Amino acid sequence: MKFLVCQGAVDPSIKQEQTDAFLKALNDAKFDYKFVLYAGAKHAFSNPDADALAQANHIEAVVGYNADADRRSWADMRAFFGEIFQ
Repeated sequence: MKFLVCQGAVDPSIKQEQTDAFLKALNDAKFDYKFVLYAGAKHAFSNPDADALAQANHIEAVVGYNADADRRSWADMRAFFGEIFQ
């Protein structure tokens, strides 16, 4: 089983301890995975409406769109799909 995990590097809703435990579990289970952190990206970085939603809900520090991370994660996902659906 293969996994692609795309995460915003500055997503405050996910604590480092949680990430470490998740990666340990993947490694312990010997899963084939790619874990990618996108610099400057918060939670919901691939949602173009994230900034408006964050502002409306007063969660700008947690949620935000990041065009660069969105573009790169989309490219990573296409490459991943190309690999598993060849």
